[in-house]
Amino acid sequence: MKTNAKKCGLLREGFRQCQMIGICALVLILLLVILQAISGYIDYSNENSLYTAQAYQMNLGALLAIPMTFFMTLWLFRFLNNRAASDFYHALPHKRLFLYESFIGAIILWILIWVVGSMLVTTLLCCMQPNLQLLYNTILPYTLSVIFMCLLTASGTLLVMGITGTGFTNVVLSLVLLFIPRFCVAYFQMLLQNYLPFFLNRSNTGFFSNSSNLLFSLLASIFDFSNNFTLSSVLTPTWKPLVYTLLLSLCYFGIGGFFFQRRRSEAAGQSAPSKYLQHCYRILITMIPYLFFTSVLTLEIKLGNAVDDAFLYVIIYVPIVLLYFVYELITTRKWKNLLTAVPGLGIVVLLNVGILFGVNLAYNQILSNRPDAYEIESISIYQGNDYDSDFYFTFSAYAGM
Repeated sequence: MKTNAKKCGLLREGFRQCQMIGICALVLILLLVILQAISGYIDYSNENSLYTAQAYQMNLGALLAIPMTFFMTLWLFRFLNNRAASDFYHALPHKRLFLYESFIGAIILWILIWVVGSMLVTTLLCCMQPNLQLLYNTILPYTLSVIFMCLLTASGTLLVMGITGTGFTNVVLSLVLLFIPRFCVAYFQMLLQNYLPFFLNRSNTGFFSNSSNLLFSLLASIFDFSNNFTLSSVLTPTWKPLVYTLLLSLCYFGIGGFFFQRRRSEAAGQSAPSKYLQHCYRILITMIPYLFFTSVLTLEIKLGNAVDDAFLYVIIYVPIVLLYFVYELITTRKWKNLLTAVPGLGIVVLLNVGILFGVNLAYNQILSNRPDAYEIESISIYQGNDYDSDFYFTFSAYAGM
C-alpha cells in the first residue's frame, strides 16, 4: 500500500509539472479538430450525397500529440541535465525505478487525454454533420497508432537521456535513434532498386519491415519517401505495425530504465557519461551523411561514372569532416578537445571503406543470383518510363550482365 501511495504521489507530481505543456497541447489539438470539422461542414453542407471519412481524415490534430510527447519528455526529465537537480532527485527516499515509472505514467496519462479526448470530440462533431459518415471501424486503429507512436517517441527519448547529459545531445541523438536506422535501411534498399531495377525487395512485408515502424512510416509518408508508405496505411494500420511499435516502445522503456538506474549524478551537464561514448557519438553523427554519399559513390564506381563527378564528391566529403569537429566543439565547448578528437577520423575512414566493400558485395551478390528454372515461382515485369530512361533495360541486356 505504501509503495502504491508513493507511486501515485510521484505520478501526480509528474503530471503537475507537465500541466503547462499538457494544457497548451490539448487546446491546440482540440482547436485543430474543431477547425477541421468546420472545414468539412462547409465542404459537405451544400451536397446531397452522403460522404464517408476515415478517423484520421477528420482528426489530423491528434498527430500533434507526437511532437508534444517529445517536448514533454525532455521537460519532465530535464533534471538529468542539471547537476543540482539530479542530486536532488537521486537523494529522494524512493527507488530510482519508482521515479522512472511514475514519471512515465504521467506522460502516458497526458497522451491518453490528448488522443482519446480529441477522438471523442471528433466523433461528436461528425455526428452533427448530416452529410458525413465517420467510419467507426477506423477509430480504434487510428487511436492506437497515434498512442503507440507517442509511446515510441517517449521511450526512445528516455533511452537517449539516460546516456547523455545536455539538451543538445538529448535532442540530436533522440532523433538519430528514432529515425536514422530505419531511414538508412530504406535508403539503401531504394538505392539498390534504382541501380538494379530487377532487384525485387521482399523485405517490406515482414514483421520487422520498415513499414512496421509506425513512427518512421509516418515521416516517410509525409515526405513521400517511397511508394511503400502511405498516410492511410500508417494511420489505419493492421495488427503487425501496432504490435511491432508497441513492443519496440516497451523494449526502449526497459533499456532506458536500466540506464536510468545505473546513471551517475555526475553525468548531468556532460554530453556523454564517458569519453569513449563521446567518441562514439561524434563518429556516429559524422557517419550519417557519409553513409548516404559513400553508398552512392560505390555504385557510381561500379557503373564507371565516378570519374566524371570526382570533383563533386571531393566538395561533399571534405565539409562533412567539419561536422565531426563542430559536434565536438558544440557538445564539449573546449577547443583543446579538438586535438583529442583527431584520431577518431581514422575510424571514420575505416567505416567508409567498410561501406564501400559492403555495398560492392551486395551489388555483386544481386548480380550473381541466377536462379534455376525450377526455382522461379513468378516473374515481375519492370517497365521504365521510356527507352531513354536510365533504368530501362531489355532481357538481352540483363542476360548479358
